Amino acid sequence: MRTMNLKKYILLIILIPVFGGCITTSKDPDNIFLSKVGYDEKIVWAESLRLFVMPDEACIASWPIYARKDSLWAILDGKGNPVTPVKFEELSNFWGSCNTENIIAKWDGKYGAINTNGETVIQAEYEQLELYFNDFKAMQNGKLGLINAQNEVILPFQFDYIQWWERNKSALVRKNSKWGVINTSLKEIIPFGKYDKIKPESIAGPIGHYAKVHKNNEWAIIELSGSMRTKFYDEIDYFTEEGLTGIVVDGNMGFVDLNDNLLIPPEYKPFTHDKLDVVLKTFFGWICLQKEGKYGFFDLKGNPVTPVKYDTVDFSSIKTDQTINFTIDGSKGKLDKNGKEFFR
Repeated sequence: MRTMNLKKYILLIILIPVFGGCITTSKDPDNIFLSKVGYDEKIVWAESLRLFVMPDEACIASWPIYARKDSLWAILDGKGNPVTPVKFEELSNFWGSCNTENIIAKWDGKYGAINTNGETVIQAEYEQLELYFNDFKAMQNGKLGLINAQNEVILPFQFDYIQWWERNKSALVRKNSKWGVINTSLKEIIPFGKYDKIKPESIAGPIGHYAKVHKNNEWAIIELSGSMRTKFYDEIDYFTEEGLTGIVVDGNMGFVDLNDNLLIPPEYKPFTHDKLDVVLKTFFGWICLQKEGKYGFFDLKGNPVTPVKYDTVDFSSIKTDQTINFTIDGSKGKLDKNGKEFFR
């Protein structure tokens, strides 16, 4: 979890209505506590997290309170007793787990980690430190690496970007502007420079793990092992959990499956409203395509649901009565989830 300046964090929380009243600060009625012990501001995690994580009440007593004096922070116990001196430049969010009690902190200009008893778990020796699953992304001398909670190096500090490819087994990394995939022994699974770019946001995909790769101004889909699942196209523009993969050829969209079988030929234009596209997929399990100014629908396996024949389509009623409004040849109607038309 990325550490952050808690003063800014509190101001942001105060301004966001959904969190209103969850964080106790010096502006709350409880500032008698603050003046009494000499702090300017506090965060009571037991109050702010109870609404979201529904914790075991036995855990709450061990949850810390963060208190600020001038520009530095201290940790108090659940009763407000000091646990640490006022010395931290930053403290990370605390998420209230009984099993995860480490707090990323910044002191003496560097990041490390402490536990809720104030004991140092990881020495403050990093330029950045971010909780990453059960491990930490860390930066030294401008380069990223991975360490565990015992401060043991998992991946050395050599990289400009790191993301688990297959958790605890292999990682997608960028080094010297080149992308590759390595295992924790630094063996290359996908050699550096084989592709111009590997899009990390595409890794979580259907049926397993996949990613988009870029080479010579074209895109393809690969899997964890590096095996190709599709050939290269002008663009890969759509990717569903069912494996339906949108391809772009000469500006037109079509669809293939993850064995690169052509399901819908590339002769359509996509429906351009992304949010409505998600609504359509969620409520109907369809996609909407257009061709020569007409609209039609396909299911997520690439099968046609309707002909491409509608002059306009409108999704405003899709959530309320599970229908899609359309017009065709001057007539208005609705389309139900089975593709059946009802004219008005």
